[in-house]
Amino acid sequence: MLNCINTKSWDDPCLRYLALDFNTNFDAANETIRATGTEELIGQLQRLLEAVPSYHSTFVDVAAEVNERAGKGTVWVLRTLSGFPDGLRRESVSAMDWERLQGSWYLVRHRGIRGAPGSDFGEDADGLLTNNETVLNSES
Repeated sequence: MLNCINTKSWDDPCLRYLALDFNTNFDAANETIRATGTEELIGQLQRLLEAVPSYHSTFVDVAAEVNERAGKGTVWVLRTLSGFPDGLRRESVSAMDWERLQGSWYLVRHRGIRGAPGSDFGEDADGLLTNNETVLNSES
């Protein structure tokens, strides 16, 4: 997924490992941002990248807990987010829950803590940000 974000490419084969009912929430600076399904997630990420074209995400550390017998696992990721105005960098922690479905592993849920730009981000960027909304708000 980070490769998709960093290259702004939405045809990456890794996307096939997102479950059809995949859901995510990011606890951004001032609000929680949610998406259900791959299309909604990609739409939100595209809006983020339009507003912040130099946005970049870098792995710092990764740890996994897998229960092979139960067919469930969680991958914990520490990332550095950069490319914000004024050289701002943020650390972000994510928990990605995986399940084995019909013999293959799929990402079913993502929980992100801090890092994603929220309404604290500042002035409008090409009309994508407004007061009390987020870059990732799919209702905009």
